Amino acid sequence: LNEANISLKQTNADNESVAQSMKAQLESLQHENEQLKQQARVLEENECKAAAAQCERGKEITSDMKELEQAMSAFADNYSQQNFDQMPLDSLMIDSELNALDLSVRSFGKYMSDVKTYVHTLTHPDARQYKQWDIAQMCQWISL
Repeated sequence: LNEANISLKQTNADNESVAQSMKAQLESLQHENEQLKQQARVLEENECKAAAAQCERGKEITSDMKELEQAMSAFADNYSQQNFDQMPLDSLMIDSELNALDLSVRSFGKYMSDVKTYVHTLTHPDARQYKQWDIAQMCQWISL
């Protein structure tokens, strides 16, 4: 009976030791879980801020495009065929001016094409790479 009591005390001591060890592991895991949750919140906030900045940049581009459209419309109004017909021909160096204008328009056309491509890449995430999307890209795709 005495040996049985000693054996039970030893078993209880071993069980208590295991319980303390498990409790320490649980606390460690809970602490690690809280840290991971905090990191996830920070990442989500950063991605939301990045998405908001991207959206703001899109608004700026839209505003710039509207201004550009207005300037081009004003140019078309100022330099219509009727306006050219009213100008004295000897005051114009027509060929050189038209060549310079043509060159500028081609350069502008290339620039506009590049801008359109860039805006398209910002507003239309590549669906083939959806596994690498961040929250901002997911939100952008959903809004299409």
